[in-house]
Amino acid sequence: MRAPLIDGRDVGRIIEQLLELAPYYVPEWNALSEHDPAAAVIRIFAGQYVDTLDRLNRVPDKNLMTYLSKLGVSLLPATPARVPVTFRLSAGLKEPVLIPARTQTAAPPSDGGKPIVFETTRPMLATPARITEMLSATAGADGIYAAPPGMAEQLPTPFWAVIGSPVRSGDTQLFVDSAKGLQPGDLLDLGGMEYAEVLRAKDNVIALASPLVLSYAAGTEVNRVTAFKLFMGLNKQDSYVYIAENDLLQCSALSTIKLLHETLNEQGGSAVTDESDRTQWQYWDGAWINLQHTAGGLRPAPGSRMLGSTEVNGQRNRWLRGRIPTGADYTGRWRIAVQGDIGAPDLMFSNNNPVGPLDKEEGFYLFGESPRTGDTLYIASAEALSKQGGLVTLSFMIGNAEEALRLLAAAKELEGEDAEAAFATLFTDEVSWEYWNGGGWLRLNRRDIAYDSKNDMVQIQFDVGIDAASLAVQGQESYWIRCRLMKLDPSGKLEVTGKKLLIRKVNIAYQSAAPAEQVLTYRNLRYQDRTAGSSTEAAEALDQEQALYLGFDRAPLRGPISLYFSLLDQLYDPDRHPIVEWQYYAEKRGGSGWVKLDANDGTDHLTRSGCVEFVGLPDWTETDLFGRSRFWLRAVDTTGVFQAAGSMDENREPAPVVLGLYRNTTIAEQVESYRDEMVGSSRGTPNALFTVSKVPVITEQLYVDERASLTDRERQQFEEDGTVFMEDKDDKGAAIRLWVRWTSVDTLSGSGEGDRHYVIDRTTGVIRFGDGIHGMIPPIGTNNVKLNYQCGGGVRGNVAASTIAMLKSSIAYVDGVTNPVAAAGGYDTENEEAARVRGPQMVRHRYRAVTAADYESLVFEASRGIARVQCLPNTNERGDYQLGRVTLLVVPQSGEQLPQPSTELRRTITEYVQQRAANVVAQPQHIHVRGPSYIEVSIRTTLVTTNIAYVPDAEREALRRLKSYLHPLSGHSDQRGWAFGSIPALSDLYVLLGSIPGLEYVERLEMTLRDANGQVAVITPMQQAAVDLSPHILIYSGDHHVVVRSASK
Repeated sequence: MRAPLIDGRDVGRIIEQLLELAPYYVPEWNALSEHDPAAAVIRIFAGQYVDTLDRLNRVPDKNLMTYLSKLGVSLLPATPARVPVTFRLSAGLKEPVLIPARTQTAAPPSDGGKPIVFETTRPMLATPARITEMLSATAGADGIYAAPPGMAEQLPTPFWAVIGSPVRSGDTQLFVDSAKGLQPGDLLDLGGMEYAEVLRAKDNVIALASPLVLSYAAGTEVNRVTAFKLFMGLNKQDSYVYIAENDLLQCSALSTIKLLHETLNEQGGSAVTDESDRTQWQYWDGAWINLQHTAGGLRPAPGSRMLGSTEVNGQRNRWLRGRIPTGADYTGRWRIAVQGDIGAPDLMFSNNNPVGPLDKEEGFYLFGESPRTGDTLYIASAEALSKQGGLVTLSFMIGNAEEALRLLAAAKELEGEDAEAAFATLFTDEVSWEYWNGGGWLRLNRRDIAYDSKNDMVQIQFDVGIDAASLAVQGQESYWIRCRLMKLDPSGKLEVTGKKLLIRKVNIAYQSAAPAEQVLTYRNLRYQDRTAGSSTEAAEALDQEQALYLGFDRAPLRGPISLYFSLLDQLYDPDRHPIVEWQYYAEKRGGSGWVKLDANDGTDHLTRSGCVEFVGLPDWTETDLFGRSRFWLRAVDTTGVFQAAGSMDENREPAPVVLGLYRNTTIAEQVESYRDEMVGSSRGTPNALFTVSKVPVITEQLYVDERASLTDRERQQFEEDGTVFMEDKDDKGAAIRLWVRWTSVDTLSGSGEGDRHYVIDRTTGVIRFGDGIHGMIPPIGTNNVKLNYQCGGGVRGNVAASTIAMLKSSIAYVDGVTNPVAAAGGYDTENEEAARVRGPQMVRHRYRAVTAADYESLVFEASRGIARVQCLPNTNERGDYQLGRVTLLVVPQSGEQLPQPSTELRRTITEYVQQRAANVVAQPQHIHVRGPSYIEVSIRTTLVTTNIAYVPDAEREALRRLKSYLHPLSGHSDQRGWAFGSIPALSDLYVLLGSIPGLEYVERLEMTLRDANGQVAVITPMQQAAVDLSPHILIYSGDHHVVVRSASK
């Protein structure tokens, strides 16, 4: 805002006035002739006169600036951008490297000037310890959530695709337009409804690690998850018990399995429970498949092959697994019982000749047509005969039983049941039943042999040897038994056995039970061996307090170690502000456990981006958590206020969203430091002026050498009141200079004659001392005024991410440097126009907020990055009327579509204004800073051009104008943005669009307003909507639909 013009005449008006006066003063001159030489003189005079008027018109503004300067108002200097800077150590380095404070890095200039220098603000010890694990865990939801792979070392790159064909719940594959760039372990967001983990990806097929929960239509978006929302996402928590027995579980779909659990009771006895039906059990057949529950136990799915073996925790075996039921305490031992009626043997050989098919009616002769001593029948069943110690029932039908029984009765002179009993011994007296034990054939332990005359069935029961082993017979590897002919009997029984006995439909059934060979539990992402019978739940529950866990591959010792958390800006209720405690896992007396870590938490309990600094202590120890043996650090939500998955508690606060985690990262400012710059010599004159060599000055410490003038009493007083001073000494230790630090003030009007004060104009670098009445005069001396200072700042420091790449300060074992996020906060020196606006406001409020305008003025002073602000007095954070509360609506300078203040900006404004607020408003939590409520404005219009050639250009221009016109900060007709509580008028939009080149007229125009709650109002020339515009709303450009056609035929 500029002062009104004293004289607003321009060159044309001056010439007109001179020509009007000419006839009265020089009547002999023809003033109207352009060819007269005097006309040129008039034009020259008019130009010089206007120059004088311009200087005269600037007098009010200069007087105002001089007046404001007397009041201590000067141009605000440039402010430096701040940015996190990551230092990359040499590969293979084992020791940490010190990064001193004020280490200089630089980014290449965008304007072709000098490099943009950044300096670190604090010292940091760069550690070679890498963060290899990053998880969050919450007991409330029994959840463990992993960060996107590699997030702690580098940000995952975005990935976007669409599903090409519909997928159903339970599917494990996605067909997309392209899966290029995906890696195993990547997390995918499917249409915002579900998370899925990539097992593998190739071409346009994505294989998923687990079946989908929901179904999705073609066209559904698939995005790689690049941010880590704590306590939410893909829950990796699983609670399984794994039970293995390689031989016993070598069974098929015809077998039934029971899982028995034995526990000891208080009296010393034991109790066995059948756990088969208590949970869902699964077996492995290329994937985990559910066992089916039957009346007799568990069965594989119909048609399943033999249960397969797989590796679990690096151990290959035949495994069953079941989810551990809630509250289950499987303290004890597991036992597996299997039984099956599996039908025909796998293979049979009579001597060297195969016998079969084994389940057909034709049958075969036991030892062939002509039996001889030593003839052998081999029977194989990998399932039944592998069960060491199991009971096997071998049964077969006699095809010519009636004839064989008659012959046997005649030979033995037996009748009835005696003949039938003798008939059964045919298979025991002259033959030997044997099994292979890995070294030789041993006799089977027969339990029973019987003949069922009604069904012509012989049944033999025997125990499988406890040392039974597999063997290759005729090149066929399996578990075998054999029936071997021992001798020929003159009684003729073998005649009957060998030539007359026809064997049909051989069948095998078995039952066996044994302790589990291996028992593992999987919980909290790690396996534990429970074969000995310890509790499957002991020490397995997640800690009650939810936490973020970081796993280092080595101990990050010494310090300060610095980790930078880039967090999503979110609003937090001050009354429920989270409290996070940092802990590390350490050795301590009596064992090991979590110990509080004294950390400098620049994230304010994970509520804003910042650095967490700590010193790693020697007792930091490695331990196994979540299946990884690491050196663990965690951030514990001690108050439990962060929202977790499945929680609908409105009293909880948003969980932190980690956009990036960067180790060996500290904050740097866009400044350059200069030390011990001699700015001049004092001559003892009042109001002495000195000038620094580099501007603008950001911070400074000024010292004056007072050794010659300082008394012992004054020096003693320095030591008592804490005045900063330092001495320069010669080789003999004698003081040659005594530098006393002086204090910067805004104005010397309040300084006394003994106050060591000075005023500095940081923009020009001019330093002014007092006159002996208002501020001391520096003592006379040569080069006795020196300055340590930093200069820099400006918008050029707001560099993009990954721009800083030069390390100007050479540090051994540091390979490189970068900035993982963009720099922000750099502003140029304030211009005079802004100072003229700010100065009178400062005089009015005098740094105390009383009226709404005072609060708004102080907000602009709190930060240079404010575009607009509105004060709502007596309004609390919910928008309700409440005395003593103030809500400040702040819109930052931003090119975003919906500018919102960051957490750091809200904090800065709150602290600045609260220190200057009056009465009850100054109390904590009485000032609430937030962004505006936005209303989306969308336009639908039909435009008609004069010629078809204008159609494409008119459409592009219409969209450009609408987007520009409706921007909240740079829109409107004056390009100064929209006021709070205002919306466009249709008449203004007609004017905006009607002036597009080549346009004939606007045929149709419709404006749609949509608020944050989804309420919609449509406004047309024929339909006006009643819109309730609250004072805290601000419009923004939505989605526009423009149709352009030509009027020409």
